[in-house]
Amino acid sequence: MLILSRRSVRAAALAAVVALPLVSCSKSDNAKPVATASFSASKSRVALGSPVILNYKFDVAPDAALNGNYKVFVHVSDPDGKIMWNDDHDPPVPTSQWKPGQTIQYSRTKFIPIFPYLGEATVRLGLYRGNDRLPLAGIDPADRNSTSREYKVGALELMPQSENVFIQYRSGWHPDEYSPENPSISWRWTQKLATVSFANPRKDATFYLDYDARPDVFGGTEFDPQTNRQKMESLARRNRRS
Repeated sequence: MLILSRRSVRAAALAAVVALPLVSCSKSDNAKPVATASFSASKSRVALGSPVILNYKFDVAPDAALNGNYKVFVHVSDPDGKIMWNDDHDPPVPTSQWKPGQTIQYSRTKFIPIFPYLGEATVRLGLYRGNDRLPLAGIDPADRNSTSREYKVGALELMPQSENVFIQYRSGWHPDEYSPENPSISWRWTQKLATVSFANPRKDATFYLDYDARPDVFGGTEFDPQTNRQKMESLARRNRRS
């Protein structure tokens, strides 16, 4: 006859509870990837608050069949896995139009949020629609051993904000405002005229201006931030000065 004390029974029950998630975590994703995802940036070391061009690429599998439109989620996390910010977006070519063997490649300009972390940040991405995620292939084969369908595609080295160009906000600016959902996102409203100043880099440079508007509040035409950002970048390139 086996006699167990109350303490040993409680310990056995606890061991059983602890063992359950270990078994479930051992499952791997056996679904065939619909595409291979890759990522690169215009610079691997980027200062907080500075702009960087993020390049995304999806090599669609030869036998892939994508039904419906999925969004791209992009998570940038610290070594502990904490997500610092994201770059979620719709791909320029809807996934319902992706064809087997096709390569979908595009770039997006992102201002790195000012976050209290310096060092290497991991970039992970995936395709999702609601709670549904599609299987992909990334640079880390270990991602296929998880059913989260979030794939490592690269890394960024985050540098101090002091490494960025120092900008002085002169006249015509209101105080900073912050997003209640994500405090790393901030903006400033201007008056009719506003002035900023910064040191002349004395070499060819591209000036990035990320701006937005509220035509629903103040009136005006429909505003497309991405289109206007591209126009400003093109104008800045034409007006580079040494």
